[in-house]
Amino acid sequence: MRKIWNRKYVGLILPILFLIALIIYPMVTVQLGETILLETIPYDPTDLFRGDYVELRYQVSELDESYLHESIEITEENMYENHVYYAVLKPEGKIHTVDYLIDNKPDKGLYLKCNAYFYQPYGVKMDTSEELPLTIDVDYNINRFYLKEGTGLELEEASREGTLLGEIKVFKGNGVLIDILKK
Repeated sequence: MRKIWNRKYVGLILPILFLIALIIYPMVTVQLGETILLETIPYDPTDLFRGDYVELRYQVSELDESYLHESIEITEENMYENHVYYAVLKPEGKIHTVDYLIDNKPDKGLYLKCNAYFYQPYGVKMDTSEELPLTIDVDYNINRFYLKEGTGLELEEASREGTLLGEIKVFKGNGVLIDILKK
């Protein structure tokens, strides 16, 4: 009888512990993380079912291959796979930008964990026969910000114009979007 009762407690407690664990890491990031600003670029989301929100795309979300650390090798076999990298950040005034992408977690400094997708645009450069350079689409999972009902139109317009900054807390590679500021 006692073993059955213990199993019931375990069955009740484990899901609760799992839900608590999902909440703790973002909370620790908000409390202990360093605040940075990232510049946005114009982007216009449309979704009628999710309420008022602003979808952000950052200046540091589209990079070229010069941002790859020398330890990263892109081949035909692995080019179209999802890559998990760390974007090492550097301040430029009050805004942070990417210094380089690396495949190993840095020991020090400010960095964000990200997913990177490579693609080669079709075509050639105007007035030359050179192919277009490799482009890296970087996703930091900090691109959606929910708003109070009825307040989204002004920020959506500013987002389309690219005049927003994302205020982000960064802690051990994890980023949490905490506010949106106008330039």
